[in-house]
Amino acid sequence: ADIDQTVSLDLARPFAAGATAALLGLSAAARAQQRVKLHYRSAEAQDTEREVDVYGLAYRGGAWYAVGHCHLRRALRSFRLDRVQGFEALPKSFGRPAGFDVLGHLARSIALLPRAHAVEVLLDTDLQSARRAVFVELGELQQARRGVLLRAQADDLHWVARELARLPFAFSIIKPAALRRALAEHGQALVQRAQRRGRNAPA
Repeated sequence: ADIDQTVSLDLARPFAAGATAALLGLSAAARAQQRVKLHYRSAEAQDTEREVDVYGLAYRGGAWYAVGHCHLRRALRSFRLDRVQGFEALPKSFGRPAGFDVLGHLARSIALLPRAHAVEVLLDTDLQSARRAVFVELGELQQARRGVLLRAQADDLHWVARELARLPFAFSIIKPAALRRALAEHGQALVQRAQRRGRNAPA
């Protein structure tokens, strides 16, 4: 496989120089579509051993991640390379899903990490239009009966309110109630800004 199919970069933040053994070894395994045994330490300092089909690697927010199918959890998972304690290639191969978006999956995973507020918003649009308008970092989009459900985790509800305010379609906030207040405050701030500019305009 070509390297651009297995390695993705998001260079919005400064690039961290240097390549680790995990970066080199896991990127090689991803290109060869060869399963690996991963010795991994979680953020809670829990050590696990698992077999992983690495679909690709991505650099985001100052860290490298491996993304792929975890046979221990039987689901897609993302692994920070600085938490990889060791790995070994296994005599097993796998098929990478066609068109798998490593960086997109990683962005969605990070967006759904538990934070202070669980957010749900019903968007009055179709899924394709929602995907064009909503940044992947904001949260996960799911087709619903009456629109598209946006699920997210956030520490800063005022940031979420600003992102919602720029959407070109209507929406309904399901939770939390504090997001409605943050959106109202954002709207009031915009009105005050517009009025201030109107008063300062030349005659």
